[in-house]
Amino acid sequence: MSEATPQLVVSVVALGIFAIALVVAWWTKSESLNLLLGAASANATTVVAYWLGSSSGSRAKDATIQAQASQPTRPTIGTPR
Repeated sequence: MSEATPQLVVSVVALGIFAIALVVAWWTKSESLNLLLGAASANATTVVAYWLGSSSGSRAKDATIQAQASQPTRPTIGTPR
Protein backbone atom coordinates (compact mmCIF):
# COMPACT_ATOMS: atom_id res chain seq x y z
CA MET A 1 0.00 0.00 0.00
CA SER A 2 1.27 3.42 -0.92
CA GLU A 3 2.04 6.01 1.75
CA ALA A 4 -0.48 8.36 0.12
CA THR A 5 -3.39 5.91 0.40
CA PRO A 6 -4.49 6.84 3.95
CA GLN A 7 -4.36 10.55 3.14
CA LEU A 8 -6.41 9.99 0.00
CA VAL A 9 -9.03 7.93 1.82
CA VAL A 10 -9.39 10.46 4.62
CA SER A 11 -9.62 13.34 2.13
CA VAL A 12 -12.29 11.62 0.05
CA VAL A 13 -14.34 10.80 3.15
CA ALA A 14 -14.11 14.35 4.48
CA LEU A 15 -15.06 15.89 1.14
CA GLY A 16 -17.90 13.41 0.75
CA ILE A 17 -19.37 14.34 4.13
CA PHE A 18 -19.30 18.03 3.29
CA ALA A 19 -20.81 17.42 -0.15
CA ILE A 20 -23.64 15.30 1.23
CA ALA A 21 -24.32 17.83 3.99
CA LEU A 22 -24.50 20.69 1.49
CA VAL A 23 -26.81 18.80 -0.84
CA VAL A 24 -29.16 17.76 1.96
CA ALA A 25 -29.12 21.24 3.52
CA TRP A 26 -29.88 22.79 0.13
CA TRP A 27 -32.88 20.57 -0.68
CA THR A 28 -34.37 19.86 2.73
CA LYS A 29 -34.94 21.89 5.85
CA SER A 30 -35.97 19.00 8.06
CA GLU A 31 -34.55 16.92 10.88
CA SER A 32 -33.13 14.47 8.38
CA LEU A 33 -30.08 16.72 8.04
CA ASN A 34 -29.17 16.17 11.69
CA LEU A 35 -29.62 12.43 11.35
CA LEU A 36 -27.55 12.33 8.18
CA LEU A 37 -24.73 14.39 9.65
CA GLY A 38 -24.64 12.22 12.77
CA ALA A 39 -24.42 9.01 10.77
CA ALA A 40 -21.85 10.46 8.38
CA SER A 41 -19.62 11.75 11.16
CA ALA A 42 -19.74 8.37 12.93
CA ASN A 43 -18.74 6.60 9.74
CA ALA A 44 -16.02 9.16 9.04
CA THR A 45 -14.60 8.57 12.49
CA THR A 46 -14.48 4.85 11.77
CA VAL A 47 -12.69 5.39 8.45
CA VAL A 48 -10.12 7.75 9.95
CA ALA A 49 -9.49 5.43 12.91
CA TYR A 50 -9.02 2.48 10.59
CA TRP A 51 -6.55 4.16 8.26
CA LEU A 52 -4.67 6.29 10.75
CA GLY A 53 -5.21 4.54 14.06
CA SER A 54 -5.09 0.88 14.91
CA SER A 55 -4.16 -0.45 11.49
CA SER A 56 -1.21 1.95 11.10
CA GLY A 57 0.15 0.65 14.41
CA SER A 58 -0.43 -2.89 13.22
CA ARG A 59 1.46 -2.19 9.98
CA ALA A 60 4.38 -0.77 11.97
CA LYS A 61 4.36 -3.84 14.23
CA ASP A 62 4.31 -6.17 11.20
CA ALA A 63 7.24 -4.31 9.65
CA THR A 64 9.23 -4.60 12.88
CA ILE A 65 8.52 -8.32 13.17
CA GLN A 66 9.48 -8.86 9.52
CA ALA A 67 12.75 -6.95 10.00
CA GLN A 68 13.62 -9.01 13.07
CA ALA A 69 12.68 -12.27 11.38
CA SER A 70 14.92 -11.56 8.40
CA GLN A 71 18.01 -11.10 10.55
CA PRO A 72 20.29 -14.13 10.85
CA THR A 73 20.16 -15.89 14.18
CA ARG A 74 23.21 -16.51 16.30
CA PRO A 75 23.54 -19.30 18.84
CA THR A 76 23.60 -18.06 22.42
CA ILE A 77 26.41 -18.93 24.78
CA GLY A 78 25.69 -21.93 26.92
CA THR A 79 23.12 -23.60 24.75
CA PRO A 80 23.16 -27.38 24.88
CA ARG A 81 24.33 -29.23 21.83
